Amino acid sequence: MTKLTYIAITVVIAAFAFIVLFLGVNAACTNSPNFHCVVWRGFEWESILAGALGLMGGIFVITSSRAQIAAMQETADRSLRQAKLHRADEASTPLELAREVAVNFQAWAEYKLSCIDELEQNHMSTPMRLSLGDNLYGETHQMLVQRCDHVTKIVNAHAMTSFNFEVSKALTQLADSKGFVCKPATPTPANNPITDDMVKLKHKLNEARESANLSSECILAQIGLIYDRCGVDDS
Repeated sequence: MTKLTYIAITVVIAAFAFIVLFLGVNAACTNSPNFHCVVWRGFEWESILAGALGLMGGIFVITSSRAQIAAMQETADRSLRQAKLHRADEASTPLELAREVAVNFQAWAEYKLSCIDELEQNHMSTPMRLSLGDNLYGETHQMLVQRCDHVTKIVNAHAMTSFNFEVSKALTQLADSKGFVCKPATPTPANNPITDDMVKLKHKLNEARESANLSSECILAQIGLIYDRCGVDDS
């Protein structure tokens, strides 16, 4: 039960107790010549009790009305916040998608860089190392191109409607990670699995990792700006 319900029950019990008490006193003093009873018979306790009950009823109505208004205001505030939150979530959906792609891109690039570093430090026989290097290069280069193309599609789809300049620039830079990279100044030996192409690929992966991290930061900044403009408090 609510607080108002307890108050109403208490008022009813108190009123019933006073009525019983006054009726008992009135019955005892009906035919008594006692001075106090004479005074009591001239006392219009029914009118005073009725007025007091009416006053308590009015106070109860006012209190319950205020509580109802407060509850309605709380519901309205909650509905308004939900509407703002829905609006902010809807506006941030493309950004959340792009951020997820960027975060996964960064994690993938870091993993592939660790694979290349492990290959450099591997002491297996040269033919096996060369085979592993060729496989690693082919798979990584193909996946890098696919991931960059995926980022390009996201930019083309949402740059004009959902991304600000900083986000578009960072994602475009990430998509360009598959671009041409100059050969190193010192060619690698023929028996080294880390070929010139692998060095270029490693450079691209480092560039992609940095661009993906920058993209994530720019996207988070724009999402925060959207929530501020929609009046949504993160707390």
